[in-house]
Amino acid sequence: MSYFLQQLINGLQLGFVYALIALGYTMIYGIVRLINFAHGDVFMVGAFVSMYFLTTPLGQTGPISDPALLVVVLVLAFAVTMLAGLAPAEAIEQVTGLRVGLKWPNDVVIEQAARSKRQEAKTLKLGGILSEASIAGEAFEFAVVGLGLNINVDFRGRADLPEATSLMMELGHEVDRLAILRALVERFAARYAVIERDGQLPADWSARLTTLGRQVVARRGDESIVGLAEGVDESGALLIRTDDGALRRVDAADVTLRSGYC
Repeated sequence: MSYFLQQLINGLQLGFVYALIALGYTMIYGIVRLINFAHGDVFMVGAFVSMYFLTTPLGQTGPISDPALLVVVLVLAFAVTMLAGLAPAEAIEQVTGLRVGLKWPNDVVIEQAARSKRQEAKTLKLGGILSEASIAGEAFEFAVVGLGLNINVDFRGRADLPEATSLMMELGHEVDRLAILRALVERFAARYAVIERDGQLPADWSARLTTLGRQVVARRGDESIVGLAEGVDESGALLIRTDDGALRRVDAADVTLRSGYC
């Protein structure tokens, strides 16, 4: 009987997790008007990473009473999010020599220069990030950051995927996937080992952002914010200087280049 009750409780807890994820997707669509499941996963892994830092290295077991502790946790959680985008970019560059950027916040992209005056520069997507987490009872077990990279995929002839590319398409030959994986794990592990004191991580991440210094359009819901992407703040939010001189802070939006300003 006790086993049945435990399984019933486990099932209810799992259902609650799925309900929270569904609620997150609903909120994302309601605010940003985007059907993008990766957004919900990234937000979820940020929450679970925060829980990990609270319960493991910081030894927190109850409600957060110290605001300074909350700030530390948020900084560490965002650092992991930055690392999840930065590690594959550095790994690809190490193995192939290709300069890889990040489309804010964490899409792995390659910038393709305009081939003629009539064409505009393109930002082609190499990969994206997803996440998964596990909770047993009241204990947080793990959070998994999943990265999908297009390595030896040919998207030519796929009119439905005009912004997709792969390492093979960019280089003209197949790439050793194990070499990419090895370099990625090494880069992630090396930075993660010193993540709490790696002051260079935010600067390295922002330096990879292809969005910065360009005219962009940030769409969230029925609102469009148009202007120059000047930088990011300490939380990773995008800072856009609009045409009227105001500085707008964007936490989540569909950000594209402003037509005619590439």
